[in-house]
Amino acid sequence: MNCQGLFSENIVKNIDDYTNEQFIINICNECGIGITKINSDFDVSKYYPSVYYGENRKRFSWFVELLVQKFRLFRVHFIQKQLSDNIENIKVLDIGCGRGAELQALNQIGWECYGTEHSIEDLNHLTEKGITIFNEKELNNCKFLKGKFNVITLWHALEHVVNPNDLLLEIHRILTKRGTLIVEVPNFGSLQARLNRSKWIYTEAPRHLYHYTIQSLTKLIKDKSFKIKSVSTRSIEFGPIGFVTNLFNLLISEKNLLFKLLFKQKQDRILENSFFINIASYLLILIFLLPFSIISIFLEIIAIIFKKGSVIRIVAEKI
Repeated sequence: MNCQGLFSENIVKNIDDYTNEQFIINICNECGIGITKINSDFDVSKYYPSVYYGENRKRFSWFVELLVQKFRLFRVHFIQKQLSDNIENIKVLDIGCGRGAELQALNQIGWECYGTEHSIEDLNHLTEKGITIFNEKELNNCKFLKGKFNVITLWHALEHVVNPNDLLLEIHRILTKRGTLIVEVPNFGSLQARLNRSKWIYTEAPRHLYHYTIQSLTKLIKDKSFKIKSVSTRSIEFGPIGFVTNLFNLLISEKNLLFKLLFKQKQDRILENSFFINIASYLLILIFLLPFSIISIFLEIIAIIFKKGSVIRIVAEKI
C-alpha cells in the first residue's frame, strides 16, 4: 500500500500475545494508517499458532461460541440486506473465511459460496456441503473468471493482507458490474484504540500488518474504482469487549487477560505472571468488571455517534 503522507516512526510498540515479541507500528501523519514494521522476507506463518484457530475452529467456552454464531448470523442478514432487490443466483466469495459460518448460512439459502483461508485444516465439512475453499496466499492464484462474483466480503481479513492494493484490484476484476464489496476491519482511529494503542486488543501485530482509519480505508477502496455506499463504526460483537479489555489493560500487566479467560482450554490462556500477581489480577477483574462494562458500553455509544467506534465497516459498489 502506498501512502503519500509522512510517517512518524516508533509511535506504537505492540507485544505479540503468543510470542511476546515486540513489533513497531509507524503511523501516517496525514491519514492515520498504521503499518507494522517488518522485513520484506518476514515469515508471518509462525504467528498463527494452533491456539489462534482453536480446537476444531472453536477456541472459546461454549457460551461465547454460541454468541459468536449469533454474531455471524447478523453478518449474513447484513449481506442479504445489501442485495434486497435480487437475492437469487448469487455467487459470493468470503476472503479469509475463518470457520466459514457465514458461507454455511448463505449456502443453505441457495447461494453459490466460495472462500479463501490462511489455513484450511478442519474445513472439510464445508467442502462436503458444496462450499469451495481455496488455500492460496494470493487471490489471483485462484484463477477466478472476470465478473464471477456478485458479492465479496472481507470480515477482519484486509488488515492481515501483505498487498492490499493488489488484492483490491483483483477483487474489482472478479466482481460483476455494480457488484458489492463489504469490508470490516478494526478501527485504528477509534476511541478505544486511542486510549492505549500499544496494548489495544485489536492492534495485534504482526498478524495485523495494516491498521486502518476511516480516512485511509475509504481512500484505498475509492482509488480502486469503487463507490462508497456506506460507512459504519458500530459493532456489538467487537465494541464493548474491546473497550472493557482495554480498560483492564491499563490496570493489569497481563495483556488482554480478560479476553484470554474466555478461551476454552486453560493452557491457551498463556498467563505469564506469578501466582500472586495472577490472583491480584483476578480480584481486579472481579471488582471492576461490572463498572468497567457499564462505562465501556456508554463510551462506545458515544464513540459510534462520532464515528469513532471499534470497527470500520464499508459497503462499496464496483464502478
